Amino acid sequence: MPPSALYHEPDYFAHQQDAVFARSWHLVGTPMSSATTGSVKPFTLLEGCFDEPLFLIRDEEKTLHCLSNVCTHRGNILVEGEGHLPGTSIQCRYHGRRFGMDGCFLSMPGFEEAKEFPSPADDLPAADLATWGPFVFCALDPAMPFEDWVAPTKSAPIHRQGSAERSRPTNGRPCCKYTLSIKSSSSAGDSPRIRNDRPAMKQTDLRDIAIVAHVDHGKTTLVDSMLWQSGIFRDNEEVQERVMDTMDLEREKGITIMANNTAIRYEGKKINIVDTPGHADFGGEVERTLRMVDGIMLLVDAAEGPLPQTRFVVQKALELDLPPVVVLNKIDRKDARPEEALDEIYDLFIDLGASMEQVEFPVLYTVATEGRCTTDLETEEWTTLRPLFETIIDEIPPPTGDPDGTLQVLVTSVQRDDYLGPVAIGRVEQGTLHDRQHVTICHRDDSRERAEAKALFTYKGLDRVEAEEAGPGEIVAIAGIEEIGLGESLSDPEHPDPLTPLDVDPPTMSMEFRINDGPFSGQEGEFVTSRQLRDRLFDEARNNLAIRVEETDSANALRVYGRGELQMAILIEQMRREGYEFCVGMPQVITKEVDGETHEPYETAEVDIPEEYMGVVMERLGERKGQMEHMVHQESDRVRLTFRVPSRGLIGYRAKFLTDTKGTGLLTHRFKEFGPWAGDIPHRTSGALVADRQGETTPYALMELQDRGDFFVEPGDPVYKGMIVGEHNKPQDLDLNPTQEKQLTNMRAAAGDELEHVPPPREMSLEDAIEFIREDELIEITPKAFRLRKRHRKPKIRRRAQKERAAG
Repeated sequence: MPPSALYHEPDYFAHQQDAVFARSWHLVGTPMSSATTGSVKPFTLLEGCFDEPLFLIRDEEKTLHCLSNVCTHRGNILVEGEGHLPGTSIQCRYHGRRFGMDGCFLSMPGFEEAKEFPSPADDLPAADLATWGPFVFCALDPAMPFEDWVAPTKSAPIHRQGSAERSRPTNGRPCCKYTLSIKSSSSAGDSPRIRNDRPAMKQTDLRDIAIVAHVDHGKTTLVDSMLWQSGIFRDNEEVQERVMDTMDLEREKGITIMANNTAIRYEGKKINIVDTPGHADFGGEVERTLRMVDGIMLLVDAAEGPLPQTRFVVQKALELDLPPVVVLNKIDRKDARPEEALDEIYDLFIDLGASMEQVEFPVLYTVATEGRCTTDLETEEWTTLRPLFETIIDEIPPPTGDPDGTLQVLVTSVQRDDYLGPVAIGRVEQGTLHDRQHVTICHRDDSRERAEAKALFTYKGLDRVEAEEAGPGEIVAIAGIEEIGLGESLSDPEHPDPLTPLDVDPPTMSMEFRINDGPFSGQEGEFVTSRQLRDRLFDEARNNLAIRVEETDSANALRVYGRGELQMAILIEQMRREGYEFCVGMPQVITKEVDGETHEPYETAEVDIPEEYMGVVMERLGERKGQMEHMVHQESDRVRLTFRVPSRGLIGYRAKFLTDTKGTGLLTHRFKEFGPWAGDIPHRTSGALVADRQGETTPYALMELQDRGDFFVEPGDPVYKGMIVGEHNKPQDLDLNPTQEKQLTNMRAAAGDELEHVPPPREMSLEDAIEFIREDELIEITPKAFRLRKRHRKPKIRRRAQKERAAG
């Protein structure tokens, strides 16, 4: 295309066609004549080395609007530069990485005057623009004659910086492939768009999927096998098992607590995988995870079938209309029953109101520990996970966001990095996010705040890798965004379009967290003050939507609201390992008033037990106001019972359930609804054995007191006044002296004889301790141990407080 075809005045650039342009930014464009001054002239102008379309118009107010959403082939972004005619300044606002070269304005006509301005620059000096036409910044690389620059270029598509290969034209022309044209229109509203012949990144190359399963059904193990077979790890690389569980607590308890991200590549397709928690107590993690994906992989144990926690997560996924892929795992188990388990999954989907499209899901069978998968159990040879990869590619839809639309990023997690500071993790829903781009934080209260994405990362395997940009569907980590909360969004600074904030189900229980005011305070912990405790808990609430923290009447105590005992126990254990020392009180359910009546949360409890224990379990849950709703007899003389139980009734029941079933029973529960107050529910019927003085326990004292109940301490343990050292075998509390020494006499017994009669202490986990304590008791948490104690250590004060509770 000759230069004369591009401009209104054919001779305008005639004398400049031999000029050589340096590698810099230049203003080029049409001259401004009296015929066009003051009129509406929308143009689609030249594009040099740009990755995104450029649009420029001059409106009736004689304002030049240019550089809308421009990205250079180097990943630099310049958005919305405006010039006001004449005698005013041009303001160029940069969003993203600053330009690494000087900006150069050349005035029209004839390029007689050149002005260079150091870059970066936000406000350029005033200049008379009366003789300038519409303009555009263009990057020339390498330097070349103007005639060659405006001529049509045929070259290979651009590869962004950092990619494996990067094509360069061999004829010295710009590294781009555009059709250059200029058109005019009668109004700004129907302005034409530049046709970009550069092939865009296909969104069909990306899949986002979440793995949904009940606790210990094998989802983390399956992800491990997928990572190995996709080539993420070298053959000689030492990798720990269950690599997706990054927390020590996750590996110890065998459950997933925090949703972690990874990415694999299979035959040119990128699959972002999110490993979700399987317990309703971590529902905040589950719900934010599902907002990051376009489909779910429902993993079910072929022997156990779908359990209550599976129902909770599937319900959330169906509400978001996420297509499922069903995987029956542990097919190699002797008690595997894939046909019955699949029927139960169909029943589950129907009960949850799934559509016909959602019920017609593909089914695969796997042995995750061996990395094998098949779509047909009759197939003899199935040695890899290839059918699983292919099913994900075929059944999970690709992201549908517009890469040229307004930027929208939903932040679903905020993590702390020692080097980068706060790192916001989320999914790009629409638009394209660039490294060092300026963005607007859209808060829940509709306020707006500007920030800069100082570093941008995507995921490759288990690692974060730096990225120049990320389009729709990408799960990204953004550093430098300080004041953003979970569920909030990032958007374009000039035209913010926030996403709907992320919300989770309300909490159902609360616990009091207070400073440790016992005699051993400060001896074992690093963080012991109320300020440190307050900062840690409020920081947890900012990063965990399922946790809420409120102030209390006491300056030394806070009330923490959550979803269940397990979630609270995990939070307490995390803080203990971080060096915090504090006390927690008895869990209490959250009530609300409905039509003048008190309502409390109810849960669906499902027990899987041998038939011989059915009577005692039904009796225990009946005492706790449970109502049986369903009973199914299974093979191997087992029965599955479903109860509707107040949440209060399940606090402290798990330990008794395991005792009643001799460790053979399974108990799972999930929140169902709020209902009328069920009445008084018996808690712990036994009293506590309380130390009446400070010292160390002795074998003689424990041996003499063993008929009073079960002890939690052993000889040599330090105790103090008001500390609970055991469980009384009667309903009332008993103060005693566990430090008593044997009187000196002439008759001596061997030390070994005394130790043989000392009863072994009862081992209690943190969850057991939470279930054990009453309203007037606390758990003292330190990095080295946890102890049970009375809220009021002096007996007289305890008795007075007990009378006040009884009277009130």
